Amino acid sequence: MENKFVITDVEGWLNLPNIEMPLLKSEKETGSIFEVKKVGFVLADKNECKAKGLNAPEVPGGKSALPTAVVLFGDEYELCCLPLELSEWVQQCVGIAHAGMNVFPTKVEFGVLNNRAYAEIL
Repeated sequence: MENKFVITDVEGWLNLPNIEMPLLKSEKETGSIFEVKKVGFVLADKNECKAKGLNAPEVPGGKSALPTAVVLFGDEYELCCLPLELSEWVQQCVGIAHAGMNVFPTKVEFGVLNNRAYAEIL
C-alpha cells in the first residue's frame, strides 16, 4: 500500500496541496484555522531545490528541508506543503516534540500579516 505521507523530492513537495493563508490587514483579523496532526520536512537534494529556485534551509548530507503539515480536511488527513517562511516554525515544533512536549494534534492558525507568513498554535 502506498504511503501518501512519504515524499522524497522537490517535485513531490511542489505537487502537494497548499493550505489557504489569507492576507490579513491587521492583527485583529483571523487567519485560516486547521486541525494539524503533525509537521515535518521533506528532505530533498539541495541542488534540486536550487534548480527550482527554492531557498530552503540546508541540513547535513547535501539535503534541504522543505516544510510540511498533515492537515485535517473533512474527515481525512492530507499532507500539505507549507511556505518556506515557516521552516523555522516547523523546526521549533519538531524540536519541542523531540524534547517530549509534542503539542500535536492541535488547531493552528495560518495567515499572512505584514507580508510575512505565520503559523500560531491555538
